[in-house]
Amino acid sequence: MINDGRWEIRRRADNMMERVTPWERLQEWLEENPDAHLTHEWFLTPACRCCGEELLICKGQEIPPHDEQRCEVHKDRNPCAIKGCKRTTEAPADNTLATDQHICAEHWRMYVPARSRVRRAYNAHFNRAKKGGGWTMHRKIKFLRFWDALIRMARRKADPANDVLDMTEINRIMGW
Repeated sequence: MINDGRWEIRRRADNMMERVTPWERLQEWLEENPDAHLTHEWFLTPACRCCGEELLICKGQEIPPHDEQRCEVHKDRNPCAIKGCKRTTEAPADNTLATDQHICAEHWRMYVPARSRVRRAYNAHFNRAKKGGGWTMHRKIKFLRFWDALIRMARRKADPANDVLDMTEINRIMGW
């Protein structure tokens, strides 16, 4: 049986291969356990923070922490920090799963443009570490605080709810 999280391939009795979805597996399980719908409460929950795949789980089943919810395809990947982006990167060697450790190249150029104040501050942290004797605990703490602020700023700029019309700018352009 081969399983990639979305569907599995298994060998039938006549030695042919068949593709089975999680929904079909659930149907088979319900046929084997006819009273399960009476004793179990089922609901859909987001199972992967990278692709948004949903998982049908039973009430009372343990759900992993928010940042660690991954499907089988993305079990060792971290998503871009911007919500809705499908790009991922490999998780660090210690396998720390998080949703705020990486910004993809497209969003990096969009929300942290070259020669901007934020980009200069980002580069300054690395220059100080290079010239000042490495990453001391104090420098790490300062950089992590800066990184968290950068992620919040990028998410705020990417949020479509923040795209409000500036009426004073419209009135100035129209000459009203």
